[in-house]
Amino acid sequence: MTLYVGATPVFCNCAFPGCDRDGIQRHHVTYVPEVVKPLCDLHHGQITAIHGMESRRYHYRQLSNNHRWRLWYGFIKGEIKPRKSHLTKAWQTGMMCHDCGSRSLKKSRDMFSSGEWCCKSCGSMNVGIPAELKPLMNASKLTL
Repeated sequence: MTLYVGATPVFCNCAFPGCDRDGIQRHHVTYVPEVVKPLCDLHHGQITAIHGMESRRYHYRQLSNNHRWRLWYGFIKGEIKPRKSHLTKAWQTGMMCHDCGSRSLKKSRDMFSSGEWCCKSCGSMNVGIPAELKPLMNASKLTL
């Protein structure tokens, strides 16, 4: 989270225990009432992946505040960790359908595709990372 004192940004530390990186991402633990914690990019990506897994587990229903707090405390204690599923990887890399713009993707199971990605919404095989995101991904790989 970036706090401003006048026009000068002030960074807080990441809220994950033992992490000394800047908390440049704002993570909403709950929305109503709004509770926001500062997290670094790594931990924000992990808790977002956990929320995505839980949402898919319950058929894309909105998570309740109690559920979100349980996930938060489990994540902070190290009891809940993100999986490296293909859906999580697709979401984090920015893959999307070029025909309809959906980010709801799945692995195709037909005999011609050999496990390629396809769109859940329109069934198109024209999916991938948008051209405008590729330079950003290449730049982020260089800084790691």
